[in-house]
Amino acid sequence: MPYGNECKGHWVFTASCRTDYPPKVVDANLNPIIDPTEVYSGMYGRIAINFAPYNQNGKKGVGAYISTNVQKTGDGE
Repeated sequence: MPYGNECKGHWVFTASCRTDYPPKVVDANLNPIIDPTEVYSGMYGRIAINFAPYNQNGKKGVGAYISTNVQKTGDGE
């Protein structure tokens, strides 16, 4: 399993956004987070994801894109 046993029985995917239009990062009260060290792997949060099909250069699939702010809801590991 490429993601570890903690992901067994769950859907795992990656999401991205355009580098020239990154999502804003806000805290639980919707205040902007300026300090990049407050956002890290293992924190708790919410995001909205859009799924969209693509067919480019002979490759077909479904992309996952961050569609709005990233909201940090709490500290994690």
